[in-house]
Amino acid sequence: MPDRGKRIVISALSEDSKIITGGSAMKLSATIQKSSGAIAELHQNTEGLKEYDQLLASNNNLQNELERKSNEVKVKIEEIVRINQERKNYEMQMEKKLEEQIDFKSQLIQLYEERYSAWEKEKEYHSKDSEELSP
Repeated sequence: MPDRGKRIVISALSEDSKIITGGSAMKLSATIQKSSGAIAELHQNTEGLKEYDQLLASNNNLQNELERKSNEVKVKIEEIVRINQERKNYEMQMEKKLEEQIDFKSQLIQLYEERYSAWEKEKEYHSKDSEELSP
């Protein structure tokens, strides 16, 4: 047979060791439940912050890797530009030398043509002398 005369009494001790009963104890219980919910939510937020920190660290690592690779590419591009400039300078030097050789050979050809012309004139002059001296 159930005890109808018994009541559930919620009680607690306050900070100054006085017994808290009835409505005050129920309010305290509700506050504790709310606090427990807030603590659970804070724990979830803390876990979320840990995940965020991990993602942030991963992002920083990726940014550092990207910057390192970017610097490597920049160095290689500078090297390619330097090599191309050296090649261009070398080609210009070779072109200048070729032009100098062409000028030299042109002058040489002109000199040979002048000598040949002089030789032909001398040959012609000697052949006229030979004809005049012949009976």
